[in-house]
Amino acid sequence: MAFLERSGFVDDKAFAHFWKESRRRLGPRSVAMIRNELRRLGIARDVIDDTVSDMDDDKEACRAVGMITNRVKGSDYLSFNKKAGGYLRRRGFSYAIIKDTVDKAWDALANSVNGYEHGNHQKDQSKDVPC
Repeated sequence: MAFLERSGFVDDKAFAHFWKESRRRLGPRSVAMIRNELRRLGIARDVIDDTVSDMDDDKEACRAVGMITNRVKGSDYLSFNKKAGGYLRRRGFSYAIIKDTVDKAWDALANSVNGYEHGNHQKDQSKDVPC
């Protein structure tokens, strides 16, 4: 095993970084959920701490909601709240972050729709929900 590590075939830091980035890109999750996934995969605690040190649950939650805005566009607030809130909850975010993110995303989407209706024909920015 030592030979594999010295040769670069076994690198927990590189793997943990790859895991975090793939989760961020394909299915954002909370810092706690990423920590748990890495721990279950046998990554050392200090490597996990270093890997997630640059993550922020608020930004990750905003990114997650941005990924589903096309599915919830046109919903009323209750439907949007239920769908977006459930999506975030399943990804390990706390209630406080879910509530704050859903409210900000709803306001941003409502403003983008109102701006469009009033002649502000900007590109669709639903993927870039400003939370």
